[in-house]
Amino acid sequence: MKRTILFLALLASASIAGFAQTHKHHHRTKAAQEPKVVTAPANVQNSFNQQYAGVTQVKWNPSYSGNWDALFAQDSTQVDAQFDSTGKWIATHTVYSGENVPAPIANDIRSKFPNASIKDATKVERQDIASFYRVDIDDQGISKTLLANDQGTVTE
Repeated sequence: MKRTILFLALLASASIAGFAQTHKHHHRTKAAQEPKVVTAPANVQNSFNQQYAGVTQVKWNPSYSGNWDALFAQDSTQVDAQFDSTGKWIATHTVYSGENVPAPIANDIRSKFPNASIKDATKVERQDIASFYRVDIDDQGISKTLLANDQGTVTE
């Protein structure tokens, strides 16, 4: 029994010593690397430039489906414009903070939900449907998502 315990103790010690020797410390000797800049294909960039002339600060992200997202700021909003690989525009999502929700929508929400606060809103634009807003509110501690059209008519 003593031999078994002694053998296990030696085995454990050898294992610990072995792991200690294989552990290497990696010290960074190079300066921090710059983030990788992703560039969309020229046809996608051309379509973007035609639709959003004047926007210069764009971050491109490829999607798993082969589409391209152009992320940029415009008039105190965050915009995500989506294009397919041929440059065809698919959709645009424009995010508004609660204070910047267009007045017709904010006014209709205040009339229907007088105690609610508007958290944010996203305008969704696509070719196949009329544009609409998805608005998140807090109505006395209850989170709700509302839909609104461009004229400001709000539905739950």
